Parts: sequence; structure tokens; C-alpha cells
Amino acid sequence: MSIDVNILFWSIINFGILFAVLAKFFYKPLLGMMEDRKKEIEEGLRLAEENRYKAESLHADYEKKMDEAAAKARKIIDEAVSAAESRRAELVQKAQNEAASILDQAKQSIERQKDMAIKELREEVATLAVMAAGKVLDKSMSVEDHRRLVDQAVQEAGEAQ
Repeated sequence: MSIDVNILFWSIINFGILFAVLAKFFYKPLLGMMEDRKKEIEEGLRLAEENRYKAESLHADYEKKMDEAAAKARKIIDEAVSAAESRRAELVQKAQNEAASILDQAKQSIERQKDMAIKELREEVATLAVMAAGKVLDKSMSVEDHRRLVDQAVQEAGEAQ
């Protein structure tokens, strides 16, 4: 196999011309595009790092606010429970006071009714005693004498107690 020097020479010249044209028109723009792409990637990485930092910061703020909200909710619940317990104790005390008042009123009413019954009983006993005494004496008494004797008997019965 023999290589023709003439073809080899023109092939090297063509390759050189092609290389020069490519270097002048394509290599520098290609390097520029690669440099621009490198800068874009670096900028994207920088922005991604900034966004990651911001996201971490926002997440930390979110966690802090959630903790604060939970603490606030616990405080509100505790206050509501405390207020409800206070109100319950207040209502129980009020009910006990009302029950005691009703009991006192009932005792007073019973005492008044007892006193009235005793008074009526004394008057009745005195009237019966006067009537019996009048029968025994077989004497007719006037209404005024009868009233005087009843009052005297009531008074003596009241002093006896």
C-alpha cells in the first residue's frame, strides 16, 4: 500500500484550514457558551443554597410558631378549666347557701306554726277549763268574766313554760 504524498499534503492543509475555521468561528463561541453555562449552573447552585437556607429558616419559624400556638392553646385550656372549676365551686356554694336559707325559713315557719298551735291549744284548754269550772260551780259567767279567766289561764300557762 502506498500513500500518495500529494494527497497527504492536501489532506493536512484541509485539516489545518478546517481547524482554523472551527477554532475561529466555533471554538471560542463554544467556550463562551460553556463558560456561560458554567456561570448559570453556579448561579443556580447559589440560588438553591439560598433557597434551602430560607426554607430551613421558614421551617424553624414555623416550628417556633407552632410551639407558641400549642403553648397558647394549653394556657387557654388551663384558664378555661380553672374558670369552670371556680364557677362550679361558686354555684355549689350558692346552692348550699340557698339550701341553708330554705332550711332556716322552714325551721322558722315550723316554729311559728308550733307557737300558734300551742297558743290555740292553751286558749282551748283555758276555755274548756273555764267551762268545766263554770259547770262545777254551776254558775253562769258573763262573757267578760269568761275572757278574763281565759287570758289569766293563758298567761299562767305561758309562765309555766
